[in-house]
Amino acid sequence: MGLTNKSVMQGMTHTMANVLSYITLLLCAIAINEACKCRVPHPQTQFCNADFAIRAKVLRESLDGDQRIYTLRVLRTFKGDSTIGRLARTQGKGKKTKRVIDVTTNSDTAACGVRLDISKVYLILGDVGTRTDRQVLTMHNCPLQSLWRDITVQRRRGLKSVYGRNCQCKIEKICYKSPPSLCDNMIGGCDKPAADSRVTYCRGKHSYCAKTGDKCRWILPRRADFQKCLQE
Repeated sequence: MGLTNKSVMQGMTHTMANVLSYITLLLCAIAINEACKCRVPHPQTQFCNADFAIRAKVLRESLDGDQRIYTLRVLRTFKGDSTIGRLARTQGKGKKTKRVIDVTTNSDTAACGVRLDISKVYLILGDVGTRTDRQVLTMHNCPLQSLWRDITVQRRRGLKSVYGRNCQCKIEKICYKSPPSLCDNMIGGCDKPAADSRVTYCRGKHSYCAKTGDKCRWILPRRADFQKCLQE
């Protein structure tokens, strides 16, 4: 009987150890999945905070340690033209000349690394960083990188001119600049949160914030598109 009880206790101890190990692994997995959750600001805020913004086609990808490197063909530069020009390589001749750049991201999506599809065209927003004493272009999932075909007409207009002219407007309650004191002199008017999250979503697709007088306010160039978005 004593041996039987001892065997039962050993079995229970072993089972509990397995359960605890499973729970630990589960919690770790949850922690990893939660690691790259961030609030996505309005596209105008994303543009104004980025060092560069380009429309680009993905040519290839490679791995370098914990970094994933995408080689992109630059189709259009909306912001950071001097930086792109300095870091880009020229390939081809004559009408076939193209500018090619490498953009680095973390290879782990849980650490906000970006995954792009080869041969597809994206809107890429990113920063200029330093790696092994040289400048590199970097990107991550906050802001989100979007397929160009999914960019609305208003967002394309914003990228071409409107966003850049209105970076002094404060749209978010949270300051995404570093240090946060950089937001102290921004102009309010668009930073009051909408009561309906759908309004916030549709503003991102179909509106921008512009300075008029001494304040900033929301502009809806295509009100019909905005109203349709609210009803979807």
